[in-house]
Order: sequence, then structure tokens, then C-alpha cells
Amino acid sequence: MPHEHEKDITYFVNDEVRVSTVKKLTMREIVEGAGFSPASDYELEENDHGHKTYSDPDDEVVLHDGQHFTVTYTGVTPTSDLG
Repeated sequence: MPHEHEKDITYFVNDEVRVSTVKKLTMREIVEGAGFSPASDYELEENDHGHKTYSDPDDEVVLHDGQHFTVTYTGVTPTSDLG
């Protein structure tokens, strides 16, 4: 018997539409899938369902249809030597 296709889950990363066919992704999969790499230089903030923040790229995130996330850079910002 063929596997039933799971319902697509539409979610948003920095207001950009993303779609997943699985209910759980890692923070790394969400962040790097949205074009931010490496995930270890970013935090993922869940703007719905309690405003949780993920900073470990291996954290598992349960997706909900219509969910919004914000990716924020937390890595080192290079500075120029003006001396």
C-alpha cells in the first residue's frame, strides 16, 4: 500500500514563504534552508506559540502551518583596523 503524502506545512522565515512535507525540522535545516549559513552563526526565533528562541543548530523544531520565524545573525562582526 503506498504511503500517504503528508499535508504540506507552510511557514515563514523572515517573511519569506517556505514549505515542508515533514512536521519536524532541525534549527539548522530551517536556517540554512532559508539561505543563512552556517546555522551556528544565527538564532532562530519562533514568533508564534510562545516566542521560543533556538540557538543550537541541532535543536528540533515542530512546525505548525502558518508559523513565523525570524533569523538573527549572532556571529562575530568583522571590524577594520583603522590604525
